[in-house]
Amino acid sequence: SGNPSGSGRFCAVDAYRRAIAIDFADSRAYIGLARAAQLGLGAPEVAQMQRLLGEPLPKARLAEIHYALSILHKRHGNDKQFIEHILAANEMQRQERPGARAFYEQTFDTLEQAFSKEKLASVTGAPGYEPAPIFIVGQPRSGTTLVEQIVSQHPDVTAAGELDYLRQVMRPELTAMTGQPFPLGWDRLTSEQFAQLAQPYTK
Repeated sequence: SGNPSGSGRFCAVDAYRRAIAIDFADSRAYIGLARAAQLGLGAPEVAQMQRLLGEPLPKARLAEIHYALSILHKRHGNDKQFIEHILAANEMQRQERPGARAFYEQTFDTLEQAFSKEKLASVTGAPGYEPAPIFIVGQPRSGTTLVEQIVSQHPDVTAAGELDYLRQVMRPELTAMTGQPFPLGWDRLTSEQFAQLAQPYTK
């Protein structure tokens, strides 16, 4: 989205820091901060994350803190620490969700069915909006974060990290429109329905 001053990124960083001030163990906020801010490894937030790893937090939160630290170490070229934190995060996620692999396989099967070449080619879509969003999509650990960092170096682009709009807002609205499990049925929407889904995102 257009933002020549880059103030959107600073607002996001401030918001993540306010969230951490309210809940010092807000693991999602640490992930957002690691993505949006140019943190050095000596930053107080990094020390805070290291301390939290020794606290009796839920495994899901500990996994996210490991993931946030992996982002920082990768950015600073510390391959050993990056791998250690990624492996620790993955192990905790496996312990927390033992059936996750079967769930992900089913999810990818559904996505493959929903977004076939034929369905993508048949859709009209919605009219354009300004500022125009740039979507960076890909498999986990495929380099999407790096692409976001590269693209966001342009003065007219502000990176927002991974937003939950699709899951929290668009998913229930699309399901209500189609009457099918998300994201099935999206290809039958009219241009007006696409516009209805897209408009809140641009705001």
